[in-house]
This record gives sequence, structure tokens and C-alpha cells, in this order.
Amino acid sequence: MIEVFEGSMPGTVVETPRGTRSFGWASIIVPDGKTKTYAEMSDDEQAEVAMRKKALKKLRDAIFQD
Repeated sequence: MIEVFEGSMPGTVVETPRGTRSFGWASIIVPDGKTKTYAEMSDDEQAEVAMRKKALKKLRDAIFQD
């Protein structure tokens, strides 16, 4: 059996890239509910909205379900 676990980070695209703490798309996406681009956020702020973290949590929950 194959299962797929997804995470998402809805947000808004800004016209001018901002920030240097990441690469690619991160400097042009402001996650919903935030005022900074992903590339402007600290590690803790990035972890709060990270799509991979959300997907891994779903995987962990599936593996360790009661």
C-alpha cells in the first residue's frame, strides 16, 4: 500500500523579493496570516508554517496512531 502525505503553505506572492534566509520561491511568498516573506523569517517562524513539517506530522500520526 502506498500513502501520500501533503502539507501546504497558502500565501500571497509579492512583487519584489524580500529576505535572504532561504532561496527560490521563499523570498516572494508571504504565508497567510504573516507579514514577512518566508525568506525574512527566523528558523522558528519558518518552522511554524513549514509545509514539509505539516506533511511529516501527518506521516508520524499515521504511523503512531492509537
